[in-house]
Amino acid sequence: MTIPSSSPETSSLKEPVTDKDSKPQSCIEEEIAAEMDCRSLKYRYGWPILPPLPVRTIEKDVAQSIPNSSEHVTSAQRILDAEGIKTEVSFVYRMPRSAHKAEMQDYLTLLVATDTEAHAADRFHDVVIKLRLHVMNIPETADTKIEIIDYRAKIDLVCGSTSGPLAERIDEIWPTPLVKLISTATADDLNWWKTVIPALREIVVSLELEFDIDFEVLACVSIYGNPIDDEF
Repeated sequence: MTIPSSSPETSSLKEPVTDKDSKPQSCIEEEIAAEMDCRSLKYRYGWPILPPLPVRTIEKDVAQSIPNSSEHVTSAQRILDAEGIKTEVSFVYRMPRSAHKAEMQDYLTLLVATDTEAHAADRFHDVVIKLRLHVMNIPETADTKIEIIDYRAKIDLVCGSTSGPLAERIDEIWPTPLVKLISTATADDLNWWKTVIPALREIVVSLELEFDIDFEVLACVSIYGNPIDDEF
């Protein structure tokens, strides 16, 4: 008797192609991790690559656009509580200053303001994944960005004298090294963080200075303040 080389029964044993909804959670978590913001900022973590600072934060009418938003915020708060992270959580729009009002929905963000110095970076990475898994299963928030930022970094650019009462007050709030500010319209280009900033930091190390200097890339800001956009 001849056995057919192929039959409906044997063909059906092939592993089916799965879509995103049927992927194992571990695979989805890996995808989220691969898409997370990769700029290695000590005060800001998120998914996906976040708009460069400074951004415009809009809170008005956000909750009304998300059914049961308070319940979703409470669920996110429970995730953070379980990790021992003290924080405030809210749905907001976190928009680049160059963005227009018609683009608001593209910047819907679950914003977490906390003390990022209180925990290791790995913990925040894990929390970003958990929060992303939470919002992606809600139709109204499926594309929501996740942003964890130090509560002190929510304040706009702080500049001033390197000595005197103002400098002392700033150090009391948040001790940081001196920062060389790079203001550019290309702040969203990751080459700044992958190539330029590491090279500058190597130069500083080679100089063996008696003080620390770091570098920050911001989107078209001025030490004299930022223009007010009347569109919002």
